[in-house]
Parts: sequence; structure tokens; C-alpha cells
Amino acid sequence: RHEKINTSFNENSSQDISQEHNALSSEDLNMLIKAAELVNSNLKLDDLLVNIVDVAANLLHADRGTLYIIDEENNELWSKVAMGEEMKEIRLKIGEGVAGWVAQSGEVLNLSNAQDDERFKADYDKVSGYKTKSMICFPIKNKENKTIGVLQLLNSKEGEFSQLDESLLSALSIHCALALENA
Repeated sequence: RHEKINTSFNENSSQDISQEHNALSSEDLNMLIKAAELVNSNLKLDDLLVNIVDVAANLLHADRGTLYIIDEENNELWSKVAMGEEMKEIRLKIGEGVAGWVAQSGEVLNLSNAQDDERFKADYDKVSGYKTKSMICFPIKNKENKTIGVLQLLNSKEGEFSQLDESLLSALSIHCALALENA
């Protein structure tokens, strides 16, 4: 990442070095602003789902992702994913798998090796031939702090997702929640 924005002027302390590693670069900040604009520019739900995933995956350097919406009536998460040329709806029970656990708990889950986590379900990997390594699942919460969706990103191109990535998702999730409620 490019030139880091750091609020401290004492470059000799170890605290500054660790802060610099987790600092937001000007490029990250610009991407976050553009991401918020893009996420809020669309009111069609299908397009919004794709936009949010694309923006988040680009921002966090993830290979792919899925945005699940909570269906309270059926106690499920649902999403639409590209399968070849068409979009297919997928559903899973709240509490099932990593995304279902995040929907139920409302907590962020950042896994450096998803295959080792007991909540991880390898069904999609088996069907698609894809190999999930790192994963971050982030709850999307509305202004009442209620989880309305889960953003799941897979395979960081940097090996694993960082604390900075979690902070970027936190900032982006506010815009995602507003856009989802508007759509």
C-alpha cells in the first residue's frame, strides 16, 4: 500500500512502527470514499448485492465474496451468486456455516485458515472446485445495531485479512446498511 497517513511525528518509537503497519493509506481512503459512493448509487437490490461485493473485494484485495441478506421470516440468509452466465439464489439457515454464525452472533469472524474452523462448510468448495483459505465475515448492521446482512470475503491476496481490513469493512458497512435498507 502506498504512503501511510500517520498522526504521530516520533518515528523512533515501536508504537509508531506498529501504527504505521495498520495505518490507512491515502489510496485506501480514496478507495473507501469511492466505494461509499458506488454502494449508494444503486437502488436495485440485485445490482446492489453485486456492487457491494465488488467494492469490498477490491478494497480488501479479496479473491471473491458474497453478501447475504437476513430473511427473518424464514430464519435464513439468502443471496444471489453468479453460476456461469446466470444468477442463482442460495439460502442457508441462520447459525449454519461461518456466515450463519456471524448472522446469529453479530460478531466479525476473521479466519486465516477457514478449512480448520469447525463452522466452515466445504460444500461449495467441493461443488465448484474452489479452495477457500482465508475468510472474513462481517455483520452488516442497521442504525438500531441489528444485523441485516453478512458480507463474506474469501482468500485475501495478501495471505490473510488484517485488522486494517476489518476497520475498512466497518466503515464500508455503514454505507452498505443504508443502501440495503433503501433498496
